[in-house]
Amino acid sequence: MVSARTASFSVKTTRPTTLSSLPVEVLEHIAFYYVCPRVLGPPIPLATLLLLSKAISYKLSVARHLYARVFKHKFSFSAIRRRGFEPRAGEWAWQLRRWCEVLKGVRSRRRRPVSQAYVDDVDAEEAGVQETMYALWIMCLEDDGCNRAQMQLVGAYEWVEGYIRTEMYKNLDKGWPLGNAGNSCAMWVFWYLSSKARLMDETPEQRESLIDLIIPFLTVPFRYPSSFAPANHFRLPLRSSAQSSLSTPFSIPTPHGPFPIYLHPSRHTWMIPHFDRWTPLCTPLAADAAKLVYFSRRETMLFTVPDFLPRNREE
Repeated sequence: MVSARTASFSVKTTRPTTLSSLPVEVLEHIAFYYVCPRVLGPPIPLATLLLLSKAISYKLSVARHLYARVFKHKFSFSAIRRRGFEPRAGEWAWQLRRWCEVLKGVRSRRRRPVSQAYVDDVDAEEAGVQETMYALWIMCLEDDGCNRAQMQLVGAYEWVEGYIRTEMYKNLDKGWPLGNAGNSCAMWVFWYLSSKARLMDETPEQRESLIDLIIPFLTVPFRYPSSFAPANHFRLPLRSSAQSSLSTPFSIPTPHGPFPIYLHPSRHTWMIPHFDRWTPLCTPLAADAAKLVYFSRRETMLFTVPDFLPRNREE
């Protein structure tokens, strides 16, 4: 029979288990299921957990494996591994914050008036328009389904479409739109997020107005090349060390500049932060993106067959 003294001692030494007293591994497991009740959307509940107490905030702030797990739950990651690159836990956590900031910037820009949706605010901490377009393009490159869903949730398709319709012709070069990173990535993202339902919902007027905007990138190869060097070169890089098409011995001068156009990678490379590393990436070509946007719209329209032609062999 247990004595009263022993019972009272056991009652005094038993303490209720609190969230801050749990082991770090158990706390991370609970935090993951609280932060990620669903795939879509940013991990907003994480801020609530960090405000509970200093002890919980400290444990979760340094729990890089938790953030890596959240990233793999909400964003596509298998394409990164397929390229032979396995980020560390801290790099997964950094990229999670990066993608959330990019999507937050798109969502906040969509809420602004049309005149301010594509204006860079130097005093704000959000990324600029061109940097945002480039980040969305990288999300498309690494997409296995989750990135597309997250971009659709914040309205990236509508925001990029508005950019193509209202901003692509604001800065011109002798009357021609620029083939810069912003315009090129906008057309790439716009094509990638297009679906059959969206194509069918476009009216003929909307479709034709869009084709009119991107048609120069498609039909003017002396200004918008579709490759870094013409197809008659079988070995790249070229022996010439020149970094400008103006000095290549293969081009001839024209009113629009040298033709054929030779693009040196060093002049078309962006240094962007990716998984907490400065990574050089070439700017995608606007002509290739314009072709995809153009033919995706043209394929929705049937060819008109004249009535006087025979419909079959019998006729």
